[in-house]
Parts: sequence; structure tokens; C-alpha cells
Amino acid sequence: MDSLSERKHPRRPEIIIRPPGPAASRILQRDSQVVSQGGARPYRFVMQDGYGCWARDVDGNIFLDFTSGIGALATGHRHPKIMEAIRSQQEAFLHISSAHHTYDIMVTLAERIGTSVGLDQPSRIFFSNSGTEAIEGATKLARWFTKRPYIISFFGAFHGRTYGSMSISALNADHRKQVGPLLPGYFLPYPDVQRGITSKDVLARAEELFRHVVAPEEVAAILVEAVQGGAGPMSIADDEFLPLLRELADKHKCLLIVDEIYTGVGRTGRMWGFQHSSIKPDIVCFAKSISSGLPLGGFVAKAGVMEWPRGSHNSTYGGNPVSCAAAIATLNVVDSTLIDNAQRLGNYLLNELRKLAQKYPGLVTNVWGRGLMLYVALTSPEKAQRVLTLAFEKGLLLLAGGQQGFRLAPPLIIDEYDARIGVELIDKVFEQI
Repeated sequence: MDSLSERKHPRRPEIIIRPPGPAASRILQRDSQVVSQGGARPYRFVMQDGYGCWARDVDGNIFLDFTSGIGALATGHRHPKIMEAIRSQQEAFLHISSAHHTYDIMVTLAERIGTSVGLDQPSRIFFSNSGTEAIEGATKLARWFTKRPYIISFFGAFHGRTYGSMSISALNADHRKQVGPLLPGYFLPYPDVQRGITSKDVLARAEELFRHVVAPEEVAAILVEAVQGGAGPMSIADDEFLPLLRELADKHKCLLIVDEIYTGVGRTGRMWGFQHSSIKPDIVCFAKSISSGLPLGGFVAKAGVMEWPRGSHNSTYGGNPVSCAAAIATLNVVDSTLIDNAQRLGNYLLNELRKLAQKYPGLVTNVWGRGLMLYVALTSPEKAQRVLTLAFEKGLLLLAGGQQGFRLAPPLIIDEYDARIGVELIDKVFEQI
């Protein structure tokens, strides 16, 4: 089976055998016996290889990939410049722990991210392996710096699956069942223009929380996603929200942490989602797209915050040199053209999906998005699952989106032709339902 490549670039999905085919079914059977089945897996895709916006399964079916590895593949599958950076670094060395040593490529990446995020300088960066570790480290740092015990986050938030991150997430009660007691913390509603919740409503609830439940001088940080919806239904706050949170944090001398794990590196049409406003957070968490699919995460803290003593916090694999090489190449590619592309193609997809919402009013209740972070709300959970299944069978990979919708997160390299094919396939799915 020839590899998918730039020389053999697919122009449409090609389903030669209804997925999952026999080869995929055999692997899925083995998987069910030896791999944890705790993941969502809304349909049964078994990957062989990929290139750009396209992926092929082990039976030879070719799919248009609108998942980007849950938003991690900003540059798509096997971007030539990313692959070149990986090959170059792996020929030098694969690992020497940043917990005990340093190396130029990690320092160079830290300088690059620090400049890009634009916090008060000199900022410092801690590198982890994943987004949830970034959240754990950022909240640990906030507690250490402020000498306060509590974190405030938001209903609907998803910050990760490890204990601390899960404790401050509030997306789905099922995620928290039978694993308590969790770490203590407090939640506020997230503003949502679709549901009529404004940032001023949230501010009023915050003052109520401080008055009746927790004294503000015990709050170490407010943790917020720039745009909510990296794991479920999407909520876009009004423009006042982040500035009001900045004022609230300043008023009560706590830190403002922005979770950019899903929204960062161009996904929303800015390099970082919080840059749609004019605020400066105290800490910014990143992961996913930063290294085009290799494990890498971390958090940036403004000047004077990350001054904990040696040995306070480290990671054996955090800042892996091969991942750092991929991250520098990713930032180069995204900076050059892909942020503008995310804005342009995001607007195109949003407008086309809204046309489908008008065409199928009994199926679609609403569509919204920012950049290439898009969400389609449907009339029932059953129809949401049916969309995912039928799209898969037609050669389109989509993301689940909570109980009653689905998400689109195509690679930022997507062009108008591929976007048009995606909309065409969604139209056919809606028509069939």
C-alpha cells in the first residue's frame, strides 16, 4: 500500500469497503482485550497513515480528517517541515532530562513561546508532556505563589483527566463519579451568548460567591478557557468577559490563568485565544497543537511568578528535544500563513454550516464557532451519534461534542476545496437522517 503523500494527494474520500473493514475489525478485537476502553471512541476508525487533511485506515479507506487528533495537528498529518525538524533532531539526541540538564532547542522554544504569548517579561516557562500536566503545574504554582488554597473555574470547563485537573473541571458529572473525594474548589457559570448569560451576570455571581461561600483572600487563581468547548459543547463569551476577569483577579490579588490547550497556536484565528481581547493573563497553559502531534505541553508565567526553588517542580520527559524541534517548526509554519487561513476558512465553514442549519431546521438547532473551532448543535443525542457514524461511513472524521452536537476541528492547513468537500458530506449526512 503506497503511503499517502504530497505526490499522491487525495481529492475526495474513498470508501472501498464499509468501515470498519476486516483488517480494522481484527485490530479492534485485539484492542478490546488489552487496551483500556475508557476513551470515548464514537466510531471505529483504525489508522494506517495520513497526509495533510487526509487519513487512511488499515483497510485502505481514505477519510477527510476534521478532527486533527482532537485539535493537536495544526499543521495536519506529516507536514514536510515538521518531519524535517523531527528527523534532524533525532539524529542528534532523543532525550536528556530537562529535570537535571538543559539544551539549546528547549531554551530557544521557551524564548519563542514567551515572546508569542506576550506576558510581562521576563516570563518563565515550564515544559510538561501534556495539557493536563500543564494545568496541574499551573495551579500548583498559583497556590505556591499566593499562599492561598482555592482555584475558581467554570461550569462546562474541561481541563484534563488527572486528579487536580479533574477536580477543577465541570463538563460532565460522569467524569467525577466514583473517584472522590476530589480537591476542593469553586465554580462559576461561563458566559454564553447562545444561552443569554453575560459576563456581568458572571461577575455578579462571583461577588455572591465571595460574600457567602469563600473569602476572596483564600482564592489563589481564576482558571478559564479562552473559548470553552475543547471537549464538549462550545461557548463563546462576550467581549467584556476576559477584561472583567482580569479586573476581578486584580481586585482580589489572585492570579488569572488562561487554558489555551485547545485554543492556542492559531485554532481560533489568533495565535492565542485570549488575544481576541487586550488582556494579559498571569499564567497561560498550552499543549495539543504546539508540537503538531508529539507529546508536549507547558505553562508560561509572567515575570516574578515562577520563582520557586530548585527541585520544586520538574518532569523527566517534559520538554523532550524532539518535541521541542517539532514545536519550533510548528510555530514557524503557523506564524507564516495559517492564522489568516484559520480566520478565512473558519468563516467560510461557519457560513456554510449556517446555511445547512436553515436547510435542516428539524435537525440543527444552532451553529457557532471561532476560527477553525466550530460546533453544530442538534435536536437530540441520538441524532448527534447518528451524524458521527454516518459521516464516518461516508469518509469524514468528526469530533463528538457533548451530548447533543458535534465539533469540527480541521487542520489549519485546510484549503477551500477540502472545506467544501467536508460541507458537502455533512449535507449528505443531514439529508439521510
